[in-house]
Amino acid sequence: MTTQYYFNRAKYLMRPIILSNRPLKPVRSMASAWHFRALAGVLAIVIWGWLCPMRLNGRVIPIPHRVSDAGWQARNPLLPKRIGLSQLWPDMSLAQQTPVQSPRGWRPVYSAGDWREFRRQFGARQDNIIRLRLSARIQLAADMLAAAHKAKNPGLKRLLALRTFALAFRYHVGSPLAQKALALYLRHIHFNNLVQVAPVWTMANYLAFLRATPVTSRRRCAFTAEAANVQLTMLLLNAGQVEDSARVVRHLVIHETRAVRADHPLISAMGTARVLVSQTRVMMDFLAGEYKNMGLNASSAMNVYLYTRYIRAVPRVRAWLESRWHAGAIGRLNREILDGKSHIQSQFAAGRELAAAADALPPGILRDRVLFAALVHYRAFMNSAATRWDRVDRTLAKIAIQHLIEQGARPNPVVTPLENMVRSAATRPA
Repeated sequence: MTTQYYFNRAKYLMRPIILSNRPLKPVRSMASAWHFRALAGVLAIVIWGWLCPMRLNGRVIPIPHRVSDAGWQARNPLLPKRIGLSQLWPDMSLAQQTPVQSPRGWRPVYSAGDWREFRRQFGARQDNIIRLRLSARIQLAADMLAAAHKAKNPGLKRLLALRTFALAFRYHVGSPLAQKALALYLRHIHFNNLVQVAPVWTMANYLAFLRATPVTSRRRCAFTAEAANVQLTMLLLNAGQVEDSARVVRHLVIHETRAVRADHPLISAMGTARVLVSQTRVMMDFLAGEYKNMGLNASSAMNVYLYTRYIRAVPRVRAWLESRWHAGAIGRLNREILDGKSHIQSQFAAGRELAAAADALPPGILRDRVLFAALVHYRAFMNSAATRWDRVDRTLAKIAIQHLIEQGARPNPVVTPLENMVRSAATRPA
């Protein structure tokens, strides 16, 4: 498009005015001029507000479509420091150069000695993997799998299984080796170890997603991926990693096929995991506000104390609350719980205090756990032979137990869908 084109176009549009031989009339109305100025100002403000967030200190910033919740866990004083999911996923590159660093305080998948032994056996061949053809790569993966079967150290077995999978899972000819590596890895992990469960989901997710995996094997790996996802979500919740568990549970929909929905125990565990993650997030938002007022408000202090006793232990916060409110309801409840081990009558009093405290809580996980704790104390009182002739308190305890059950007293659900897979893999011959 040249300048001459635009000039001719403008002359064509102005042709009726030129032919009419009428001059253009200027805007004589002050109101019309004011409207034009206001419109220009509003447009300038809108364009400026749209461009400003995109650029800050000379670098482009993406505009979020919704309010970001980055740092949500860091703003909650009752939750531990976020470990980050990047430290849990295994290295799936062709040539791994450094060992994967596990989060501090967690037992790693393999030790430094296992990594040195791996480098001694296969370091030179792995570093040259880029120059090898596909057949040589598959042969190297087969050699690693054979060495994994011969290794005596479980950590070395897991490392060799991971490297075998990383070399073979991308190709149709290597898919059988990748599936054997996953089966070998499952035989040498513990289903309650967070760091060891995370690679199970990574490997099963790749096998169930890639076209290189046969259809029948893909369906079987979809079950393993969903079970590992639920297991990893529950382990993250138990460790206080609420934000990471919310990120992991979103991936359940990836392999939620018709065959997975037909497995009623697994689909029930998936629904339980989703509900627990959402309810835990709501509970932590509620307790974050209670934490700010626990120094002056006895009710807020009691809610935080119940969380530290029945949901997740936070020794520093709990010790401070017991010292600050030793003369109030927290101190009285703490003494009754401790005395209940030697005096059975204190079990009845502790159940009564917990039931009263639960009535002040909003519906959710914390209320259900406190109600169940009161139910446990009442049942301990009922099962004691020393209260056999205490007719009045036993009748009151029976009424209270029935009321607690109707209100929704329930323990922390045990959701371990990966347990049966790990146990069956451990008993299966190699």
